[in-house]
Amino acid sequence: MFECPNCHVDLKKTNGSPGVYWLCPSCGGRAATVSLLRRLIPKDIINQMWQAAWSEGYARKRDCPSCGKLMAEVPVGEGDARFNLDVCTLCQTIWFDTEEYESLPKKMRELSFEERLPPAARQQMALSKVRQIREEAQADPSNADPDWWQWVIGFFGVPVESNAQEVSVHAWTTWITAVIVFVVSIACFADLSEIAQTYGFIPVEYERMYGLTFVSSFFLHAGVFHLLSNLYFLVIFGDNVEEWLGWKKYLMLLVAATVVGNLFHMSLNMESTLPCVGASGGIFGVLTFYALQFPHAKLRVLVGCYMRFGWVKFPAWALFMIWLVFQYFGVRQQLAGLSSVSALAHVGGVMTGFVFWLVSKEIISCSFFKGPVDFTKDNNVYNRNKKG
Repeated sequence: MFECPNCHVDLKKTNGSPGVYWLCPSCGGRAATVSLLRRLIPKDIINQMWQAAWSEGYARKRDCPSCGKLMAEVPVGEGDARFNLDVCTLCQTIWFDTEEYESLPKKMRELSFEERLPPAARQQMALSKVRQIREEAQADPSNADPDWWQWVIGFFGVPVESNAQEVSVHAWTTWITAVIVFVVSIACFADLSEIAQTYGFIPVEYERMYGLTFVSSFFLHAGVFHLLSNLYFLVIFGDNVEEWLGWKKYLMLLVAATVVGNLFHMSLNMESTLPCVGASGGIFGVLTFYALQFPHAKLRVLVGCYMRFGWVKFPAWALFMIWLVFQYFGVRQQLAGLSSVSALAHVGGVMTGFVFWLVSKEIISCSFFKGPVDFTKDNNVYNRNKKG
């Protein structure tokens, strides 16, 4: 409790325009902190007063209303306006006798350019600022209306890019891989069961064809929707990752994520005789790298309620975290025998994409991975500079 050093009565806490201070109901004196005075008094005066209080060259007669230590009487002002302030160097409390507070040399705040303008001009400036914000929002690619094909994709629950970054190189590896997968999968639909038994990945026969089925299963799919959904994710997100990594390291990511995905699938299904097919493991390695490298890229998801549909935007990292939650439940269903989708292969692809991202950021080192490539990045804008 603060106590008046003159009247020895409790001070009353008061909220004033500059801040909080403590007022004596008897003599009208008040206590305030140095931090409060910095809002009112020029900086040079505050510094001089504080240095003088520490100099031990001034009398100390009054007890501090806060901590009880003797306060230094420091002169403030000039000429007839000169008076003494009591300053406590321990708790930085200052005591003002009656009318001393009002005699302080107040700090004059310099008005900004807008504050000097008449009200009508300030209103026009505010309206102009509002128009500028609206125009910038309309110019933002992420706010543009989706194309017709994005509406079609959206009705299947698939996210679409809303501010896609144009790549500066041709993503040949992504497109060639997509074409090969499409052609092979379509050609195999005529006799899929037999071909899947031969070239699909079967855990109990993982050594078959010298382990070639770890990779050959990537090019086979169980149906048209399975094929098109995987190719969509590969083409939409793969080009950005290929530009960032370069085609060789990008191809390494696809192959490694596919193999590790099948290893994860096999780890808890060692006795399974069912063939596992699909490019999901490799593609989700690419998606993981995309979400980590471009976390603020905007993605749209079409949602509906009572036959009314609208787009909801998510940053890539948020949608990726939501997807990981679904994979957790997918793994539980797979282990319980309630799902034919290998969520474990997806998880293996995620782990591989995460490791590749760590290596590319040099969080962990890998001499084989490093190459003559210099990466620079500003938010989601990036350039790939080749040597030579």
